Amino acid sequence: MKIDRSFLCLAAIALALPACATGTVLGTGSLANMRYGASTAVLADGRIMVAGGKASPTTTSSIEIYDPASGQFVSNAWLSMTEPREAAVAVSLPTGLVLIAGGAERVGTPSSLASAELFDPLTLSSASTASLSQRREYPTATLLAGGKVLIAGGYDNGDGGGVDGDPGVGALASAELYDPASGSFSATGAMQDARYHASTVLLADGRVLVIGGYDSNFQAFAKCEIYDPSNGQFSPAASLPSPRLNATATLLADGQVLVVGGSIGSDYSASALLYDPDGNTWNPTGSMSVARVNAGAALLPDGRVLVAGGQDGRFSAPTRIEAYTPGIGSFATLGDLASRRASPALAMLPNGRVLVAGGYIPPPDQNHGIQILDSAELIDLDQPVTASAGDLVDARQDAMASTLPDGKVLIAGGRGSGAALALASAQVYVPASNSFASTGAMGSARSGASAQLLPDGSVLIAGGRNEAGATLASAERYDPQAGNFLPIAQPMRHARSDSASALLPNGFVLLAGGDGGSGAIADAETFDWYGHRFQRTGSLAVARSGGSAVVLGDGSVLIVGGVNAAGTALASCERFDPSSRTFTAAATLGTARQHASIQLLPNGKVLVAGGANASGPLASAELYDPVNNTFTPTGALATARSRARTVLLPDGRVLVAGGVGVTVGELTSAELYDPGQGTFSNTAALQAPRAHGIAALLADGRVLLAGGQSGSSALASAELFAAGANDPGDANQRPLIQSAPARLALPAALELDGVGLRGSNLLPGGSIAGSEGSGGGTSTSTPGNIPLLRLQRVDNGQVLFQSPNPVVPWSDVAFTTPSLPRFDPFDASSRMAGIWRVSVIANGVEGAAKYVSFYWIEDEIFASGFEAE
Repeated sequence: MKIDRSFLCLAAIALALPACATGTVLGTGSLANMRYGASTAVLADGRIMVAGGKASPTTTSSIEIYDPASGQFVSNAWLSMTEPREAAVAVSLPTGLVLIAGGAERVGTPSSLASAELFDPLTLSSASTASLSQRREYPTATLLAGGKVLIAGGYDNGDGGGVDGDPGVGALASAELYDPASGSFSATGAMQDARYHASTVLLADGRVLVIGGYDSNFQAFAKCEIYDPSNGQFSPAASLPSPRLNATATLLADGQVLVVGGSIGSDYSASALLYDPDGNTWNPTGSMSVARVNAGAALLPDGRVLVAGGQDGRFSAPTRIEAYTPGIGSFATLGDLASRRASPALAMLPNGRVLVAGGYIPPPDQNHGIQILDSAELIDLDQPVTASAGDLVDARQDAMASTLPDGKVLIAGGRGSGAALALASAQVYVPASNSFASTGAMGSARSGASAQLLPDGSVLIAGGRNEAGATLASAERYDPQAGNFLPIAQPMRHARSDSASALLPNGFVLLAGGDGGSGAIADAETFDWYGHRFQRTGSLAVARSGGSAVVLGDGSVLIVGGVNAAGTALASCERFDPSSRTFTAAATLGTARQHASIQLLPNGKVLVAGGANASGPLASAELYDPVNNTFTPTGALATARSRARTVLLPDGRVLVAGGVGVTVGELTSAELYDPGQGTFSNTAALQAPRAHGIAALLADGRVLLAGGQSGSSALASAELFAAGANDPGDANQRPLIQSAPARLALPAALELDGVGLRGSNLLPGGSIAGSEGSGGGTSTSTPGNIPLLRLQRVDNGQVLFQSPNPVVPWSDVAFTTPSLPRFDPFDASSRMAGIWRVSVIANGVEGAAKYVSFYWIEDEIFASGFEAE
């Protein structure tokens, strides 16, 4: 007799949150298709795949892709698996592809599947690959340290052929390995017991713990076993104290395994257990406030585990979110989901949030059907904080700042207090000691100059005003190796201060407009970074000073607002084309503004917020769409502000800090813009009111805010802003890049060496860098130990995720990309010249970044290093 066990998937997913904070539930885009029990996987570019699952009334083959940058799902008619499947497994492979295997097809007569397919995130297409040796639904799948995938157990319910069909063999003990290199499955040792719907956890030493499950008679197991990849064999492990079904299983940062909830006999349990791999023992730990079965669990960046959703009774499901704190051994309530939902798709996003999508609401009683959901929500655990940094060597405002390739921050020039003259002195911030140190002084005192980090690691300082207030045409270059400034022999073609500047895709610097000494000018020029000379280019259509510039994804430069020769704020914008060296009119701002906060977002749009015009500081904000050449309103700042400092954080949000307010002068308040939500929200306040200061993103993800003005005084104080969502409690949880090339002549592959780059490496002291980050083994399991390589261009903040080389796959200690081509505006995989911040994210935890300079291979002068002027 055929058994349709789809009811076994009627589960909710658990999420992980820090127990010391309340989680915030945020709305996000909805699925195009109602579904539950879908398979999910984190893709190499940071997006989330949601595939298949149960839709009313049958199984679906559709796939949807969630983009954290836009907060939307992408779905269409051709984005699909090769066949409908639920109760399948999905595992992101070292090649960047996603293996989707087994499962069940419940279209007509239920049947188990042996087929498998590979989903390609680049082409958004799926193609068949070798089949499993046996039909399997509800198997376990674990990505091993060597890159192969262990698929074990499951249930064979037959081929759906009716009276003459194959009835299947029930629960399976067999296991097999998928090899991404050969694209084939091969047999490995069988489990001690046939089981399905079990949980698996990849242990810190690379072995796999198999927990519980059902046998062929639908009876619960207490038995556990361990698979050893070194010999391909399963061996018995300590049994659970009693059988529990559909519990969650999560590897903790200390290497133990937390098992939460499930059903014990006919009772739903709130209890939890800890498995110690060293002692092979199970021990009780704290209990949840709500009993739940078929919940999920995920390890969060700070090492705690959140449990949410599931069912606490046959016809009921809780909304309560709870978090387990390993060091304390107890659960704490953190808040509630916006919707009761069972068996949703769940995934840890690279920004530390957790996506919960779809699922169903259990029926109120046995006479009513379930309600399948297409809604989605995000769990946000952000706890931003500010901390003091060492004081500047001397107080200054309106200084120029650049993050150097070694992670230090150069702060040069600016002005002192009151009517103080321009400064020539410079200093560097040293993150390792959290202190500032003097460095060589500029040849000329300057404020209001342009500063651009060049591809060779030096910093161009151009123009500005000197101590007498005269506008300068001179320029100089800071050499971080020698710690001094070198003059540029050729002056600029036009003296200018407060100009809009940007590093172009070929490494040249655009200087557009500015104050020529008697008002705004339209003149523009470029700096040839390897020839060390200025070249004239097309002029702006409108003379402007104090405008903002940002390099767009296609390499063009957007110039926004500013003031004209009469000192009136502008709404007009222009776009510079590096290939033709000309400016053309762009869309007009909805509100004229100068000194606005401007930032290129990960979704390719540009945020323009605040600033000032004749009415004073502004709270309004707009988004520029480069594809459609339009500005549209977005959420407003909570506080109107001008001359604030803006930084794109590693989690994709934008920090807007300080500035000048409407009535209170300099501000201590700060806000975060969420591109997915399209809104600003207040965040941790600055320790001191400041405007005209500097802001720089550091290698560890914190933001340095230093100097500036408060009242009539220049500030020497500095502070650090940290977004808590990506701040793990144990530094050993961070993937560590130990070596990266300082310079990379494109086209070439980027090769990184490190520790814990896959998030499962055992580190000194017994702790691990992340983990699978999932509840293990079922169709809703989403292992999070795949590495995401994140590239962020230092000057404009452009963010790109890079897939690994499929021929040289990543491991715990190495990550190699395909050959990266030089910039092409029509090639999304190409890279602009410049300094890029390179980091690895594993299980939602971003490791400290390295800085790599990309440049064009034909620029031979670059190889000779810094040339004398």
